[in-house]
Amino acid sequence: MMKKATISFPTQSVFDLVGQKLLFLKEIHSKGVFFMKKSLLAVVIAGIFAVPSAMAAEVNGAIAVGIDRSKASGSATSSDNISATRISDGYSFISISHSEEFDNGMSGDLYLQAHYYASDAGNAAQSVNNRNSYVGISGDFGSIRLGSNENAYERMLYSHSSQDGDWSYGTISIMGVAPAGAGNDAGIRSHIWDRTNDTLMYYGPDGPLKIEMDYVFGGAGTSATRTPSILSLALEYDMGGIGLFAGYQVATDWAGSGNTPTAARDDTGMIFGAEFGIGDLAMNIGMETLEWKDTTNNVQTERSAFMVNAKYPLASGTLGVTYTRADDSDQTSGGTTTTTDDGANGLYIGYYHPMGESTTLWAMYGKLTNDPAGTYSFATWEASPNTAGQDFTNYVIGIKHAF
Repeated sequence: MMKKATISFPTQSVFDLVGQKLLFLKEIHSKGVFFMKKSLLAVVIAGIFAVPSAMAAEVNGAIAVGIDRSKASGSATSSDNISATRISDGYSFISISHSEEFDNGMSGDLYLQAHYYASDAGNAAQSVNNRNSYVGISGDFGSIRLGSNENAYERMLYSHSSQDGDWSYGTISIMGVAPAGAGNDAGIRSHIWDRTNDTLMYYGPDGPLKIEMDYVFGGAGTSATRTPSILSLALEYDMGGIGLFAGYQVATDWAGSGNTPTAARDDTGMIFGAEFGIGDLAMNIGMETLEWKDTTNNVQTERSAFMVNAKYPLASGTLGVTYTRADDSDQTSGGTTTTTDDGANGLYIGYYHPMGESTTLWAMYGKLTNDPAGTYSFATWEASPNTAGQDFTNYVIGIKHAF
């Protein structure tokens, strides 16, 4: 009769587990249990080397690639008005996540996400890079995380776009983007799209009210006169059929990538919106105000914008429409208010056709129209120097596969 051998594996590293299992194989071999059938032996060995489920990590990702035809027009310099075609990357990524449940009901969480460019080979500037990664603890209080992150305000913009959030167009071509301005503030730029290191994140517990707060420390950008920081907040409230959302961000002495600006700054952004349904039609409307303050040189710039998004299910897919409009900016410098003709509007229509659970085909039309002094083109591909007043038309056909 074959003796039974048992061994327990406490939570350890994979290397410790493998070492223990090798010792176990040696033990059962010394006790002469290898007379069993080969098929049964294979099952035993497979079970021995199986990693406990508590150590399993979830891996997922996506590749989104499309043919993007861009036409630039409206420049007084004719050589700027050109058309070009390229294969563009959307949001291609791979992520690894893991969570460990504790006896007290809390859990330890880990998330690693790498962004890469599927259609761009050999370009060091487009290599695989960290996008959002963190380690943290979750419980009834919500989640606290440390790492790098897109900020909460940014998520309010792309998550409410009717276009695929993994692509480049829609609300983000204008919303959250800095205007050309009157030229008296050399440091005016958007901080909404800064993915930040040194970030402390808080996510509220599950419920009708969702809360996210990100705080970015100054890190290496701190100097004797400046302590850069970003505070970003997002709120969403589900009222049953109607949802409200809001975002707020203040960037203090922030020049981007944790650098220190030459002038003291206090730049803010606010957005308020509502989402609702009319039959099968889902819609949202959002109003935004961005303000830049160069307190050293007493220059203040303000810009307002709005967005309207709609989604409608068709028999074979989903139709999405996005319209955005940025008003002209107002600048106050030395007591004089200057309004520049630097607004813009954008219209985007996308059709998304699911081929299966993981694969989607889509076609998109985008038109970004700048006022005579406008320079908006963020997240809009164009083979042009983007001179003031230029307009951009894009036609995209693409495929996305997620796993």
